[in-house]
Amino acid sequence: MLEISEIPVDGYYRVARGINKQTGLDAIIAVHSITLGRALGGCRVMPYNSYEAQLQDALNLSKGMTYKSSTAGLDLGGGKTTINWTGPITEELAESFGEFINKFNEDESIYTTAGDVGTGLKECEMIAKYTDHIQGVQGVLDSGWATAYGVFMAMHGAIKYKGMVWSKTHVAVNGLGKVGARLVEFLVGAGCQVTVADINQDHALSICNKHGCNMMAHDLIHSIDCDVYAPCAIGGAINENTVHELKCRIVCGGANNQLATLDMIDILESKHIFYVPDYVANAGGVIIVTTIGDGLVDLEYYNPKVISKLNAISDTVELITAHHKMGTDPVKAANQIAQSRL
Repeated sequence: MLEISEIPVDGYYRVARGINKQTGLDAIIAVHSITLGRALGGCRVMPYNSYEAQLQDALNLSKGMTYKSSTAGLDLGGGKTTINWTGPITEELAESFGEFINKFNEDESIYTTAGDVGTGLKECEMIAKYTDHIQGVQGVLDSGWATAYGVFMAMHGAIKYKGMVWSKTHVAVNGLGKVGARLVEFLVGAGCQVTVADINQDHALSICNKHGCNMMAHDLIHSIDCDVYAPCAIGGAINENTVHELKCRIVCGGANNQLATLDMIDILESKHIFYVPDYVANAGGVIIVTTIGDGLVDLEYYNPKVISKLNAISDTVELITAHHKMGTDPVKAANQIAQSRL
């Protein structure tokens, strides 16, 4: 039986927890804002060490989605789901989550979920059997292509700021999932030198063999001497253990919440490392979603309506660099851009 409890959180539109002891569902849906429109944000499925960690992840990610959509010029709000679960999603779990999101939207339809860590196309298709409140199952290509291209364009703006060109740029990509692996393709196509890493070394080796990349251990690649470090796995890649070992000029990747704590930006600034805020760089996955009538529809990243907005991510980075030249750090600059629409 599904049990839903509301979680009051200051500054958030609505947060709720859904538990079904029979199916193992332990999910939190956090909607940060619907000021610009219906909240959109993926369903993250992974093991959490505690309820507090799971809740904080949902809160951080949903706020990031609000800022992501706002900065990208989209009329969407921010939300996120976190499910505390180990292993592949079962049919029973998908069904009970579908029941939860349906009931969450029953009185006021405010949130649509999508793919994220632990929910690829296969898992989204499972969930879509039990709810209509989900995106990411209509397109031919998954959202990783759009996200990767958006990161590529964010890098373009950053390397331009640093006076660099693609053909003389060395990029280290950490994490070769549906975003990181596609990012490698765009980088190699632009003529970059690329070094890759993934927790799955066999997968990393296959990417190296396919694209002629160099390979490094996933827990060491942050310390490589390179031009751009691209965290494309889970959050917290820039933390007190890694930040002092960075030897790059730019940090720009596809992961969410790359800065483990807010003071990381101060350390990056002191090291003269330009950081592209994650919600600016990885906005491609939400940019592919367009509103038609009262519904949301996924478009492919190469659709003219989408590609122009993805290309504009580079323009947003250039706007951030203009603020940076005046002494405003990139996080504050991006937040100001996002908040101007909220």
